[in-house]
Amino acid sequence: MVNDCAFENAMIQSETAIADFSVKRSVFLNDAYIYDNSSVNAFVEECTFSDGNWHAIEKAGGTLNLRCNQFHDIEGVYKHQGSVNMSSFNHAGYNFFHDVPVCVTCDEVTDLQLMRGYNDFSGYQNYVIAGVMDTTCSLDDACELLLDAHYNHWGGELGTSVISNEDGLFYPNSTMFDLYALHTTACNSYESGTQCAIAFQDVSPIHIKECPEGFPQEERSFTLVQQQSTARSDIRRNGDQLTISSHDGIRACTIYDVLGRQIATSRYDATADNEIHITMAADQASGYYTLVVETARGNEVHRGFYE
Repeated sequence: MVNDCAFENAMIQSETAIADFSVKRSVFLNDAYIYDNSSVNAFVEECTFSDGNWHAIEKAGGTLNLRCNQFHDIEGVYKHQGSVNMSSFNHAGYNFFHDVPVCVTCDEVTDLQLMRGYNDFSGYQNYVIAGVMDTTCSLDDACELLLDAHYNHWGGELGTSVISNEDGLFYPNSTMFDLYALHTTACNSYESGTQCAIAFQDVSPIHIKECPEGFPQEERSFTLVQQQSTARSDIRRNGDQLTISSHDGIRACTIYDVLGRQIATSRYDATADNEIHITMAADQASGYYTLVVETARGNEVHRGFYE
């Protein structure tokens, strides 16, 4: 753990670390940076990186968690394999990039979490995100993959030609990304081996937000903003709790996050009930979810996403 330090033309370096580590409230100037080559998780919080010709952070393996950091006039973040967490759903986000050529460079990264990130990407120079993700596109006509990154700041100015909302806040567009899937497929209407482009969508771009003290309840709660199902059950939300009502007896409910991880479950071994309550794990879920309801007539599948 490194807290409240200043580095100039120096670096924090670790090789084959065996335990998670954190760097908080520290300043990195004149080519000072963080380098880690291990499978552990790294937590970088409330740090400032400025005036450098190298990447501010280079990490291989594990998860790189970024919260409330500022990047000024420096190469951005470089991540080899593993994942990057910049989402307030997972106690990260609120990062600021200014005069940065590429905010995040991915090298076979498996996951990049930006949902409700409150990150300010408006200071990018070339691309917000570039590189390669360890994923595969589906076989569709577009030969492209669109990922969710709702509630971030991409810039904005009224009167420009960039598509924006009523407040003049930009929606992310494909020119902001130079990101591709590692595994290529023969997409319909395309030659075999065509690179699969990856971009991000944000239906709710936000104004720049300051780093909060802790995480307010509204950021730990989920909002059910979409439901697509032909099932007979009715779903109501109250904070982190879902109430599922059905005409059929409910035997069990299970929620899976966007990665297919089980984040909440409730099962009745006794006589099935027609109403069941299930509480979501706010520190694990992000983006789209799948809710499976086991009833006397079979399984129902509900899908939506958390705002």
